[in-house]
Amino acid sequence: MKRFLIVYSFFSLILLVFLYFFTLIQETNKRSVDLYYELAKEALESDVIDPFMKYQSIAYQVIDRDSNASYDIHVVHVLASIDESYVNQFSVFVFPNKPINHATELEDSYDQTGIRLTKPADGEVIYQTSDDPEYDGYAVSYGVAVIGFYFYAITLDDPLDLTVELTDYQGQIIYSNNLSYEAMTRTKIQEIRENETFLEFGFIAGYDEAEIETLLNLEETLRPTMMRNVTIFLVLDIAIGAFLHSILKSRHQKEND
Repeated sequence: MKRFLIVYSFFSLILLVFLYFFTLIQETNKRSVDLYYELAKEALESDVIDPFMKYQSIAYQVIDRDSNASYDIHVVHVLASIDESYVNQFSVFVFPNKPINHATELEDSYDQTGIRLTKPADGEVIYQTSDDPEYDGYAVSYGVAVIGFYFYAITLDDPLDLTVELTDYQGQIIYSNNLSYEAMTRTKIQEIRENETFLEFGFIAGYDEAEIETLLNLEETLRPTMMRNVTIFLVLDIAIGAFLHSILKSRHQKEND
C-alpha cells in the first residue's frame, strides 16, 4: 500500500506541474489576445494609435495622417520581428469616424476595400490587395465588424517613393497620396534596437518585455484561473486516490482472508 501511495503521489505531482504550465500558457495567450482587443478599442475610441502600435512592433514612425468626412487614416512605417527576422512593414490604419458600408461576414464578394501601391514615376504596381493570395475570399472591411477598423501591414524592405491609393467597400477612393518610404536594412534595425537609438531615426520604440508584462498583469488575471484549476485537480486527485486505495485495500484484505 505504501508503494501505491508513493507512485500515485509521484504521478499526481507530475500532473500538477503539467496543469500549472498548461494553465500558465493558456492564460498568457488568452490575456495577450484580450489586451490586443483592449488596445484596439482604445485606439478606435481615442484615434490615438500609439499604445496599439507599441504593443505590436519593435518601433514605428508615422509617415502620414489624413482625415475626411468618413475616415481617419494613419500611414505608418513599422519595424517588426517576424519568425526571428527583422522586417519593414508599410502599414495603413483606417478608422471610420461614422457608420460606413462594410462587410459583415469574412467572405463578401461585394467588398472592394483595398490598397494599391504604385511607383509615381511610371505607375508600376508594387502591391495591391486584389493580387495578394492571402486576401482571396476575404473581405478587408470585415475588420470593422470585428475591432471597429481595419489595417494593412505590407512587408516592403526596399526604400521607395510610393503612390498610395485606398478604396472603400464600393470601390471609391478614400485616400490618395505620394509618400517617401525609407526602409531599413535588417542589420540597421538590429543596431538601433541594441543601442536604443530609435528616436535618432525618427521612430518611437515599442513596449519592452517589462512594459508588456505590466500591461498583461498576469499575476492578477492568472491567479483566479490557477486557483480554480488546481482546486478542481486536487479534489479529483484525492477522490480518485481514495477510491483506488479502497479498492486495493479491499483486495489485499480478501487475499489475506
